[in-house]
Amino acid sequence: MKNDRDSRNAEELEKSKATIRRLKKSPCRMRTHGKSLNDKLESYRHLSENIPCAAYSVLPQKNTPPLFVSSKIEEITGYPADAFLKDPYLKMKIVHPNDRDRVRQALEDTRENKGPLDIEYRILTKDGRERWVRDKDSPVLNRAGETTRINGFMEDITARVSMEEALIKSEERYRDLVENAGDIIIVLQDERIKYFNRKAIELTGYTRDEISFTPFEKFVHPDDMKQIVRRYNQRISGKNLDERFQFRLRKNNGSYLWAEVGSKLIEWEGRPAILDFITDISGRKEALDALHRSEQQLQSTFDSIKESVCLLDTENRIIKHNRAMGRLCGKRNEVIENRYCYEVVHGLNRRFEDCPFEEMVRTRHRAGTTMDLDGRWYEVSIDPIITADNELIGGVHIMRDITQKKLDEKQRSDMEQRSRQTRKFESLGVMAGGIAHDFNNLLTAVL
Repeated sequence: MKNDRDSRNAEELEKSKATIRRLKKSPCRMRTHGKSLNDKLESYRHLSENIPCAAYSVLPQKNTPPLFVSSKIEEITGYPADAFLKDPYLKMKIVHPNDRDRVRQALEDTRENKGPLDIEYRILTKDGRERWVRDKDSPVLNRAGETTRINGFMEDITARVSMEEALIKSEERYRDLVENAGDIIIVLQDERIKYFNRKAIELTGYTRDEISFTPFEKFVHPDDMKQIVRRYNQRISGKNLDERFQFRLRKNNGSYLWAEVGSKLIEWEGRPAILDFITDISGRKEALDALHRSEQQLQSTFDSIKESVCLLDTENRIIKHNRAMGRLCGKRNEVIENRYCYEVVHGLNRRFEDCPFEEMVRTRHRAGTTMDLDGRWYEVSIDPIITADNELIGGVHIMRDITQKKLDEKQRSDMEQRSRQTRKFESLGVMAGGIAHDFNNLLTAVL
């Protein structure tokens, strides 16, 4: 369940760089809707920045800078997000030397297998401090099964790791720390809770006696029970499970809160037991759900636009497109995102002369042109995407099919030309009639 949830979270935030513009059919209203998109972009960015971990999105190719890194990364590493965007090697450079080979091997294995990454390791911050982080990402695959981007989260778990190590070394020495911990800490043995801290009472609302004499299964949502039992049996049998997972914890009032748990096999009173660290993630889940709903709403709006629309980064790469653009370019490239616009739309291997994208970047205003593509005419416009800090981060590329308009214009032009010819013939007829009349008059006088 946790893997599915984290995979969905990664898909949502991967699109954190990519934003969607609400556009109208009438081109005269594009600037108004450009402002609306910037407002939505800032709202989308605000949601991602308020998730309590650093979000990132990268391309699958090695040694390429990230597409997006949230500002939370500075709180964890001491380095600003811009440093990671400029140096594609920085993330590996800050990995603790003793963990670097293990992290590099894990990355290579997951990239080769196109699977998710979930690893904990140490880093050295900018000021030289050592921290533990949990790095989890998931690949985004296209219909062809190719990885188009990788989205993930980096979380500072230094406090949790320190707590776990301290508790394993000496339960008595750190009892006060456990009792006042921000997470629920419990010891499970024989499917009963043998020990719990104050946080368990605070978050669930149960009394100490209710927790002590109630089977643990009564605190778990029925749909999550199978996973809990399976992992409990694996832990008790000695199997090492590194990843944390999510489940729903029942409260005394009958409601449920979302929790994330990490477990360790320990010895309790001379027998095997499970030490669980349970974190209330309800707030984080609500933020992620809100982000997901916002993304879905924006994508639906994006796909409802009849014109072919895509978002470009500052390098002219397509980072997102609507359904109409997919239909238009699908016949040329099955994979559209992360490809250059000139490659996907025009079938070229380099930018062409008079490309409106270059003009847009230079002027930071709308640029446009008309083009003939596969026998149909399109009106092309590109509007800049500018942040509140006046930074150009890309453009909105719109292609409107004007083939019928061109045909109508040609038809009107042909009709006007025929009308002019007709009027000329009529003038010649009047002129000829006048000449004939004058000639008749002359002949009458002669006769």
